[in-house]
Amino acid sequence: MRFILALLFAGAFGSVSPARATVYPERGNTEVLYLDGWETDLQVRLDLVRRAKTSIDLLSFSQAPDEIGRPFLDAIREVERARCVKVRYLYDGVASWIDRDFANESAKRITDGVPCGAQVLTLGVFDKWRVGLEWDDFFHEKVLIVDGGTADEKIVIGGRGYTRFSTRIADSGYLFRPIDVAAPSFGTDVRASFESLWKLALRFVNPLPRHPGAAAPAGDPSARDFATTEAARKESARIEAFLSAPRPTSKAPIPEGVYRPRALRLASNDLIEKVTEAVAHAESTERKSLRNDARSGLVFAIRKFSGTISLTSYAVGFTDPMREAFADFVRRGNTLEILTNGRSANARFIPMGLPVYYTAENLARLLSDIEGGKGKLLVRFLDADRADAAGRPSFVHRKLVLFDGAEKFLYTGTDNFTWSSSKKNDEWMIRIDDPRMVEAAKALNAREGVDYVDVPPEEIRRLDGDRPWLYPFVRPFIFRNY
Repeated sequence: MRFILALLFAGAFGSVSPARATVYPERGNTEVLYLDGWETDLQVRLDLVRRAKTSIDLLSFSQAPDEIGRPFLDAIREVERARCVKVRYLYDGVASWIDRDFANESAKRITDGVPCGAQVLTLGVFDKWRVGLEWDDFFHEKVLIVDGGTADEKIVIGGRGYTRFSTRIADSGYLFRPIDVAAPSFGTDVRASFESLWKLALRFVNPLPRHPGAAAPAGDPSARDFATTEAARKESARIEAFLSAPRPTSKAPIPEGVYRPRALRLASNDLIEKVTEAVAHAESTERKSLRNDARSGLVFAIRKFSGTISLTSYAVGFTDPMREAFADFVRRGNTLEILTNGRSANARFIPMGLPVYYTAENLARLLSDIEGGKGKLLVRFLDADRADAAGRPSFVHRKLVLFDGAEKFLYTGTDNFTWSSSKKNDEWMIRIDDPRMVEAAKALNAREGVDYVDVPPEEIRRLDGDRPWLYPFVRPFIFRNY
């Protein structure tokens, strides 16, 4: 429904120039926990908010006061009221409108009727047009920072947001915390990037008005927990107990399900800043000319790697440099596996599952590029009907690239490896060097693999050649927003 409404509304990192992207230093000194399943992921975030002592900083694609968003907002409201926790929240007004928050009800739940209400920045259509953006240019980063810069700092980055959409998708969340709180860690750079984005957004809009004397929002505060299954309750309780225990040293044994990567690195494509500065200086904002150097490190890694690469994404729509790197990778005799949504999964959001034809179009081009090569391209589509029947997520929303060879590392973040993530949205990309995390992610792919079907080259070409009559009319929207 959200995409239908939008359609109606619309019509190793290489050395790069800071003007094109921000590539932060390589960091160690960070502990990572993987948050598997939406109930565990959102429950851990809810628990972190409830325990916040000093501050909460949030970036989200959208926010709605629905059965998922409201408990989260009410938890923020309670810590504002009880401990005057400082809250800053940046989310997109257009995306939230699509999620049916038509009157900033989400913001009012954390700004009105409390003495220490949140600062909320939300960009609407006219806010974007005024600074030279399109209505569907988004801050697409998703992060929760609790007690940032203190000994209690916890950071969660992942693809899930605070709307009911998150309950229907296969995605991932990662919790980061410093090991030695006195030394720089991955969180140092996440906080710096958040500050940069917050200051940038303040150039476009003022925080929404706060009304400390206003009546409390209608309805009793929601105390709902998200972890309702026994497995999710046990897992979220295990994580809470681990985070509450005395902080380990870097030489302490690493518990199961906990990772201490050799290196992590954050990159931001700074796209919103690039576009608005080009407008301010009367320069071209033609998107094809915008180089995404946050992704150039991934392209460089593909070109020098040998082994197996497994990419998970909700659509396939590579920019030319990435497609050419993958084509070279396969021609050299390596294996590329792609896990993405099939027609039934895409049909959950757009009639006829039309985005599958965009994926097929791009895969057919890749097949042409690798013809005569020595390697293999393995494509698997998520069968939403099969997943639904088993009570599992029916749409893959995960952004993940696994490198499995003599070296083992992964890329994740908010970048979906498509045109929109390179030329339209502000995105983060994270490289994590940790063989254990790669093995765990491979096990996750194998576990979820029961809901996927193999798609041979002839089926890809058949789909590409059998596009419905409606596809050419919808393709511009898919191209810009997938």
